[in-house]
Amino acid sequence: MGHIVVNNASGLVIAGGVASAASVDIGQSLNADFANVASGAGTLSGTVTRLTGGANSYVAGVAGTGTLVLSGQQVLNGATVATVDRGVVVYGGSAQLNSPTTKLIEGSSTATTSAVNLSIADAAQIVVSSLTLGGTNTSAQAITFNMNGGSLTAGTINLFGGATASAVVANFNGGVATIGSLTKTGTPTSLALNLNGGVLQASANSSSFLGGVNATIGTNGAKFDTQANNVTIGSTLTGTTGGLTKSRVGTLTLAGPPS
Repeated sequence: MGHIVVNNASGLVIAGGVASAASVDIGQSLNADFANVASGAGTLSGTVTRLTGGANSYVAGVAGTGTLVLSGQQVLNGATVATVDRGVVVYGGSAQLNSPTTKLIEGSSTATTSAVNLSIADAAQIVVSSLTLGGTNTSAQAITFNMNGGSLTAGTINLFGGATASAVVANFNGGVATIGSLTKTGTPTSLALNLNGGVLQASANSSSFLGGVNATIGTNGAKFDTQANNVTIGSTLTGTTGGLTKSRVGTLTLAGPPS
């Protein structure tokens, strides 16, 4: 496919298998999932641009059972909020989202029990002001976040800031997440934070780098890069098989050794 313009609430429907588009323009007022991947993998490899006019937000999601892979550049044109609201969505390949004033939210703003699964993988580069798991959804929604590769830069990662208690799983399996802190402001029904090879890189000094969030260390280990910053982890770290690695000159202070 060549250039596509989507300016209606039905969004872009990918019937199945693998579809690709050189570029897609998304109407700014679009208030629904912009891609319905019925099955298989739907890949948008070109530039996805949010058009001007209408609500100051951007929504990506999958109403079908397939996987939406965004592997090109995402141009949000000043959107203050970008939402991945349901289904399986991957920022993969050479995806680029450079929008440091935009809040990235994983979770729906409307009532739905459909699970949402967001991954950052491959050589994707994501720069946002913050990442929050959990939206204003009035229904419980299972939320999974996977840092599998690439890079994420955000002021904070809020592991649950949703309106309705939901089950949350956050896996840091690869890549580098550069953040000021990792915390939670809401009360999920359950929360599993798994450190399994992904690097948590401190962008600033922090007395609460993992703010009230306990973590499990996987076989690939917990990896912290302090850069030149001094950070404190007062939370409990469980699991000793993969070990803990700290790099660079800053000081990492633990409440106690992993157990």
